[in-house]
Parts: sequence; structure tokens; C-alpha cells
Amino acid sequence: MAILRYPIPYQIYAVPKGMRQPREIDVADEVAFNIPNCDDMDAPVVARVHKEWPSSVFPADSYQKRNNIRPPERPITEIRSFDGKFYAAVVINRGVPHSFAKVEDLDDVMGGGLNMATSFTHLYAMRDEKTAKRLALQRSGNLKTLDEIPHSKRDLTTEKHVTAREYVLEFAREDARQYIAIDGFLWRAIAKEPKLQYEVPDTGPIAVSMETPSTRNGKRRLFNLNRLDDLIDHLETNYPGRSIDMQLYDLEVSDPSAFTFDDEAETMWTVGHELRQHLSKKIDQMPEDVAEAWYDLRDELQKTNEGNAPEKAELFAELSTKLLNHFADDKTLNNARRDLERWHMRPAQGGTRLGFGG
Repeated sequence: MAILRYPIPYQIYAVPKGMRQPREIDVADEVAFNIPNCDDMDAPVVARVHKEWPSSVFPADSYQKRNNIRPPERPITEIRSFDGKFYAAVVINRGVPHSFAKVEDLDDVMGGGLNMATSFTHLYAMRDEKTAKRLALQRSGNLKTLDEIPHSKRDLTTEKHVTAREYVLEFAREDARQYIAIDGFLWRAIAKEPKLQYEVPDTGPIAVSMETPSTRNGKRRLFNLNRLDDLIDHLETNYPGRSIDMQLYDLEVSDPSAFTFDDEAETMWTVGHELRQHLSKKIDQMPEDVAEAWYDLRDELQKTNEGNAPEKAELFAELSTKLLNHFADDKTLNNARRDLERWHMRPAQGGTRLGFGG
């Protein structure tokens, strides 16, 4: 957790300068350090760092190689101002602006500043060159025209001194387009003020959604949240025994050539990414029949990367459950099990709508 002394998003480093190895900081250690390049902000920032990185930090392997992307050394999981509103989440990778987001007005819904870390971090808006240039022009005195802005993401900071602070400050004012990444892939939502909300009817499941205005073609756009653990915990605590339904609306991928999703395939990649990453490292410890099935599943998931194997959702759920049972003492996999159990994967033939099933 990082706490901002003022309700303004600034450039934040999750690990103080000189401390580059994440293992040097234990879970839940609080580290105070000054924000660089912010002369008008005299108070330090307190960062709570985590040993386990949120799964949404890591782009899929093929996407990393294709775009020469490295995961950040240490993500910040939450930025919150003292007045109780969420303002921004920032990840810095060796001085390179890696992600940022506007997440205002959540506290009324969340009730008490719950950590929405992995739901709203990891926005990769700078991969959209036009948006990045527009944001940079508004904030940087070094850049006068679009032509002066380099194409490379790294060059945007090292050569032209466009800092994360400049991007974040301007992004907070940008209300035409907002981007969120799911496992490294960009999804676009057309929204002026998207809000996370839930409805508790007298009977039936609690409906959780992120609503946005309709687009020109009449379709609804919704931020697809990678994790809703804290909100779900909040609802389960205050409404015990009630099922929770996460309502997903039509989404538009910002780079169709990079990935094609439908509901089932999207669910497999969103929920299963951390699980696959972790299980792949344990292949030698698996029973022979499970290991063979896991290799087969990896091949099928690669096909899903091309958007043509959504019917493998059931296979993924079945095999994942078997693997989770085999590694019952593994903390990371138990967390993944919790995610997996919450997601309801509808059969390819139809059936219940994708969401959090009760």
C-alpha cells in the first residue's frame, strides 16, 4: 500500500532507490521514501510491498517476447489519499512509466478503503502511441509537437524526460478513453466516469458491475476487473450466504491482432494465468498422468491464444482442480483455487452466463 499525502497522483517507486532486489523487503514491511521530482510535496510516501506479485503484472510469455516487455521489478499495490478516495495506481520499471489508472470514488462503495490493488493496477496506456503522445504533450514542457515524441516507450522517459508523474497527472484528466490490461493484453472501455457498483436485491445473487455510458453502436462497455477479492470479501462478510454475480458486458480489445477473446477464452486466461505460471514450475512434481494431461492442456491453451479453443474451458477447470488438490499445501495454488472456484465457466454449448456463480 502506498499512501499519498495529497489527492494528486505522482511518480511513485515501489522500492526505494538502491534497493533493487524484491527479496530484501519482507511481506507487509512499510518503507518510507521521498517521491522524486516533486518539490511541492514534502511528506514521504509509505509503501507496503508484497512478496507475491499480482498475476496481472505479467504479460503472457508470447506477448512479452513479441513486444520486448519485462515485468516491473516491484509493483505498488495501492495508492490512497488521506481523504479516503482512490486516485491512481502506478508501476515504475527502472524509471519507465509502466502503468497508471484513475480509480476515483470507490470508497463509498468499498466502505473503508479496502485494497483494490490487483483490480485497478497495471494499465498499459502507453502502448497506444496516439494516447501517450497526447498525454505527454499536455504535461511536458520539453515536448511541443507530436513529432518530437519518440516512438519507443523507454525513449519517452530517457530521451525526452517524460515522467510517470506527467503521464499520471494528465491521465487523471483524460476522460475520453481508459485502458486496463488483463494479463498484459489491452482492453478498452469508452467511459467518462466508470464506477464499480453492486446491488443487493431482496432475493437472488448480489450483482457486481462496472457500468459505463453506452457507445455509439449501443453496446455497453465495462472494465473487466482482474481481481475483486476485497469487494467479494466485503460482500461475503456483510451478506453471508448470498451468492455473488459478476456481470460482464461486451468488451473491445484494443489490439485485435494480438489476441481474440470470447467469454470462455477470456475467463481461462484471466483466472488461470497465475495458476498456469505457477504449475508450470511444478511439472516435475506432478503424477505422470497429470503431467501428461497438463502438457496437453498447455498445447490447447496455446490454441486459445489464437481465439479458437473456447470449448477447452471445461477441460481447464477439471484439470486445474485435480492439480490444486495434488498441491493442497501450496499457498499460491490455494489462492488460485479460490479465484477458480469463484469464476463460473459456462459450457461451450450454452448454459449459465459467465460470472461469479453462486
